[in-house]
Amino acid sequence: MKKERALAVCTTALGDTLLCTPALSVLGRKFDLDVLVHQKRLPLLQGNPHIKQLFSYRNNDLVRLFLGGKLCFRKYSRVVVLHANSDVRKLLSFLRYDQAWNLQGWENKAKRLYAMVPDPSQHVIEKRLNLTDLVGADSDPEPMQVYLSEEELYAGRAWLADRGLQDKKLVALCPGAAQIYKTWPASNFGWVAGRLAEKQAACLVVGSAGESGLAEEVQNASGKEVVNALGLPLRLCAAVLAQVEFLITNDTGPMHLCQAVGRPVLALFGPTDAKTIGPILPGSRILETPRTCEKCLTKACQDPVCMRALDKEKVLSVASVMLDSLKGKES
Repeated sequence: MKKERALAVCTTALGDTLLCTPALSVLGRKFDLDVLVHQKRLPLLQGNPHIKQLFSYRNNDLVRLFLGGKLCFRKYSRVVVLHANSDVRKLLSFLRYDQAWNLQGWENKAKRLYAMVPDPSQHVIEKRLNLTDLVGADSDPEPMQVYLSEEELYAGRAWLADRGLQDKKLVALCPGAAQIYKTWPASNFGWVAGRLAEKQAACLVVGSAGESGLAEEVQNASGKEVVNALGLPLRLCAAVLAQVEFLITNDTGPMHLCQAVGRPVLALFGPTDAKTIGPILPGSRILETPRTCEKCLTKACQDPVCMRALDKEKVLSVASVMLDSLKGKES
């Protein structure tokens, strides 16, 4: 029997896009699934076997008009807004659908727009899977995943080999984050990198191209060579992360990207809630420090004292245990 068609919407950050992939796997079994994704995150969903067609989005009136002209010819049984900002509501008027469901609290029964009230204590993956249950897609979800080809994995290995990192224990570091209130000091990352180098581990720094200052801090504090892997295209970055033993990271997009290629993380948390957004891949570890003030609740903190309270010796201890316990990588 021919499947009905559905549109899933996930148009925000890198991590939030990846956190939608378990729900997309469920929706793709139930429906012929189109996905609306932010243009900068679209590469993360390329090659996903559960998706029929990807549509690129950004918050621009002309883009919405163009998209509306394309999508108005596609009749959807369900529109499922997994994660989006309010600008996406402007696009809904162009769409033809039976029902639209969301987690953002948007309600308009005249437009058949309905909201599910999520349990705030649940992990965001579970919240999104609960939303898929509401639209009748309740099969077993696949884990968070980026689907890389053999050629892409080879390119990741080749990138590392070109820098003399083949056949080495690799530990990736992500000292940046979109907001400063979530960051552990880059100099602490560097100190840990230096101590791991004494255990014959090679370290590389991942993140955006604009974080070169952080990479320099890591390098200077390490006293060892730390390879700069900033600004790689998303899929190449994923292929490189697929080769590491683990990633030491703030609460930020690469934390999710590393898990999505099957590699564990050591995640450092303070102002954000690891229970609702933290790593769930087996083998991953979390180190948390309590919030020291309320500014982080509004993302206004420019001096993350709570993150500085995370002891670098403790981070090194956990990283050393992970390094000793992880024997090789999946190909």
